[in-house]
Amino acid sequence: MWDDPMELQEMADNERLSVLIPSDLKQEFETLCKVERRSMSAQVVLLIERAVEEAKKQGQIPSEQQTK
Repeated sequence: MWDDPMELQEMADNERLSVLIPSDLKQEFETLCKVERRSMSAQVVLLIERAVEEAKKQGQIPSEQQTK
């Protein structure tokens, strides 16, 4: 199952995040995930990545280049 060492490394670098959301929002989110054929976890990661990139573009948080 975990034959790829890179995949194991990526999993080791991941952290768990727990959130509470309203039930109706969760149901709609589940529908969105099904339509986009992603797991809820993958969809959350994608949305967070987009939000962080947008915040970097807007100068709300430093980009990786600015921190070097």
